[in-house]
Amino acid sequence: MLRSRYLSVMVSTVIAASQLRVSEVQVRDYIDAGLLAADRTLGGAWDVDTLSLRALERARGRGRRWSEATAWAALDLLGRGGTDRLAGSQLSRLRAVLRSIDVPRLAYLAEGRGASYRLHRLNGAVGGLRERVEVSGASALDARRRSVFGLTDAAAPVLIAYVRSADADEIAAAFALEPAADGELLFRLAERPDANDAVVALDLYAYGDTRESSAGRAWLEGALRAV
Repeated sequence: MLRSRYLSVMVSTVIAASQLRVSEVQVRDYIDAGLLAADRTLGGAWDVDTLSLRALERARGRGRRWSEATAWAALDLLGRGGTDRLAGSQLSRLRAVLRSIDVPRLAYLAEGRGASYRLHRLNGAVGGLRERVEVSGASALDARRRSVFGLTDAAAPVLIAYVRSADADEIAAAFALEPAADGELLFRLAERPDANDAVVALDLYAYGDTRESSAGRAWLEGALRAV
């Protein structure tokens, strides 16, 4: 699958670097790592998507981020109370870390949970696509989750979801998906995604509007205290 962007609103790497308080070189590293969605301009420069930029702005921290497996193990612990992705001393250390961090730090550490892509279905209909992916964020707010997060409604103009890396090419072909600047799909690829309540909360915090972000943050604060 090709690198893509989330929204038609794009900014230069100079502006992105200023907003993130990092160098342009670091911004390009984020793009290469799949942490920022971006497209090449005709002149060869990068245009950075503002939604993925928002998510990185809300993720505060320094140092090494978690691997994909550790990120999902942490979200398993927060959302399900246990995980089979880590064991022994690794799991004990992860629990200790979770007890010591806040939500912005969690968002920073868990950024490696999947590379991001913005896509469009060519025929314009999502149809059975939702059944093949792990829907998250505001897109996952059914009646139960609206109650869980204290949200009476939520706008979800973009379908946020996780896709198994092994299935990505097949799904892209089956549903005629292509990278698109104004695409209605925001997908993150992961080896074994599981969009439990912690994942939904993290994506509300990272990508949601002010109300959704606050709701996601409040849920995660409670989950971190309960580890």
